[in-house]
Amino acid sequence: MSAYTNSVKSIAWSFELSKSIKLSFPLGAVDCLSGEMGDASRGSSNIGIIDEARQINSSLRRVGQQARVSVTMAGSAASTLDQDGSTIEKALNEHKYELKGALNSTSRRLAKIKNAAANERLYMTAAIGFFLSVVIYIISKRMGILGSLWYIIQCKGLFIF
Repeated sequence: MSAYTNSVKSIAWSFELSKSIKLSFPLGAVDCLSGEMGDASRGSSNIGIIDEARQINSSLRRVGQQARVSVTMAGSAASTLDQDGSTIEKALNEHKYELKGALNSTSRRLAKIKNAAANERLYMTAAIGFFLSVVIYIISKRMGILGSLWYIIQCKGLFIF
């Protein structure tokens, strides 16, 4: 239970205590629930005060009832908020673990793709190098450059065989 729910329940308890409160008037005590005067035998000149006290008492009763209804509504709203909070927390925990697994899977696949891209660059570089060396060899064979170059190297004494 949240602190808000506990405070709402303590307010409801304090309204229950207010049922037994008696108000003091010049003629005596007025019971909040029954509206009876404790000292109503003083005479008929005090009838206006008694009527006024009864009106105040009935007004206090209405205010108390409205306060109890408000506290009850606040209590139900607080319990609903507690339930919603626990539902949201469960959903977040569930999604956190699901998303964590998906994220790990995605990072592994991304690493594999990066490795494959690096390997493809290496293969393409090797293939282009091999292609260029074959083209140079064919052109030099057709033009006789390699034979001339071989002859020049042997004549100059650069290689001794």
